[in-house]
Amino acid sequence: MMMMSERRRVMERKLYEASLTGNVQAFEALLEEDNLILDKITLTSSSFDNENQTPLHIAALRGHSDFTKALLSRKPRLATELDSLLNSPLHLASSEGHFDIVRQLLEAPTAEDDVSKARNEDGRTPLHLAAMKGRVEVVRLLIQTRPESIYEKLRRRGETVLHLCVKHNCLEALKTLVDELLTKNNAGFVNSEDEDGNTVLHLAAALKQTATIEYLLKLTSVKEQAKSQNKNGFTALDIVELSPIKDLKTMEIQQFLVEAGVPSLRRAPDIKEEIRTSSSSADHQPKNLFISFWNKYFKPEHGWFKNVRVHLITASTLTTTMAYQAGLSPPGNVWQDGPSNTTLNVKQDDLGTSILGKIDGFTYEIFLFLNTASFIASMFTLILASSGFPPENKFFTVLMMVLMFFSLTCMTFAYLYAINMISPSGTWDFVDKLSRWALYFWFGICIVGGLFQVLRGCPWLWRKLRIRGLCSWLWHKLGILIQFFTIIILGLWHKKLGGPCNNPNNGNP
Repeated sequence: MMMMSERRRVMERKLYEASLTGNVQAFEALLEEDNLILDKITLTSSSFDNENQTPLHIAALRGHSDFTKALLSRKPRLATELDSLLNSPLHLASSEGHFDIVRQLLEAPTAEDDVSKARNEDGRTPLHLAAMKGRVEVVRLLIQTRPESIYEKLRRRGETVLHLCVKHNCLEALKTLVDELLTKNNAGFVNSEDEDGNTVLHLAAALKQTATIEYLLKLTSVKEQAKSQNKNGFTALDIVELSPIKDLKTMEIQQFLVEAGVPSLRRAPDIKEEIRTSSSSADHQPKNLFISFWNKYFKPEHGWFKNVRVHLITASTLTTTMAYQAGLSPPGNVWQDGPSNTTLNVKQDDLGTSILGKIDGFTYEIFLFLNTASFIASMFTLILASSGFPPENKFFTVLMMVLMFFSLTCMTFAYLYAINMISPSGTWDFVDKLSRWALYFWFGICIVGGLFQVLRGCPWLWRKLRIRGLCSWLWHKLGILIQFFTIIILGLWHKKLGGPCNNPNNGNP
């Protein structure tokens, strides 16, 4: 008994080696030695490895056409055998693109069993595997001999073979399948949806397959249904616009979809108009140039709110340090102990205090107010930055920008007052002109910055008013209004004070 079992294992090993190398002569020699060897293997569910594959599985996988022909001529039922992953020999041959073997398996006399509809463990048919691998010739052969296999869907997600072609970026296989459907006047199947309501156009948009989208939009059946929405209410254009990565490919796909009339239910009208304008005729070329110039130099990049907070933290730290130093070391220095204090009637309590504060208290109070306001605004900006609010929170980021603007404005005025205080009387005219021109320049920068903020919001102003309401829009624009009011108040204050202030002696007398 043991000798028979050992002999059987030897025979199986030789059959495995013959299948692996495609040696037909060795296979025929084994049949002469034991004519029932193929029946014994299938009868006892014997296998060459852990995947329970038959000799036909191995021959189909390795592409041994002659060996496959020899096996099928002696035992055609091998074509219906499944391995441990429920793959038939046709699955393996289709996946590897072995055209001759696929043809032999399809022509094998397997009675009522149709191996072209067999599903493996993942629910995929041989056509699914051939389409996923881009085996165009095999795909064409399968749909010509078994045309009904094209309508088989995956059971888990309801995807068609067309979805698989797009998912694995096999455009030529997709074209072959679509041509077959159009030939049979079944163009509606091209727009089949999966369980999530996604068509092949949705899927191609999500995967940013430019060539596939361009091909699909040339099909009348797809273009007529291009406005369809998936179960999330998204069109193909919505899916592209919700992508976090905005590159040239994304813009190109957006243009394709917009030109095809695909609507967007979640896009800003200004973006939609921008794409439509970029694809218009040469009559609108000046407008195209303006939009291109605006997008290149002025349009904020995606996520700029996150980046600007880092810069605000750095700027506020610097202004806090400067304001702190100016408060402890005011212009004109402080009274120090010396022999001249008796002559100047400096009391002991005055030592370490501001010289300007004793000689011209009003001017010193103005400088101290501006410097303190700059210090407090910068400190408040640092507190907001370290409070842990999300970087995407636009309200807190805008608030930090307004505070930083206020701090810089106060520091500018404090600096101008300081140079007036420490300048000698012979330079007062020059310092006065310099201060005025500096103020004009500062106000000009503020006005340009404010106008830029207003112009940037004009394209979507109507959408904000219509969708979010007037109150929400005013809340969003509150920061800009505070900037303008700050400029006006400080400007009027400077005008009221007018001229250079009194100049105390510089440093210690």
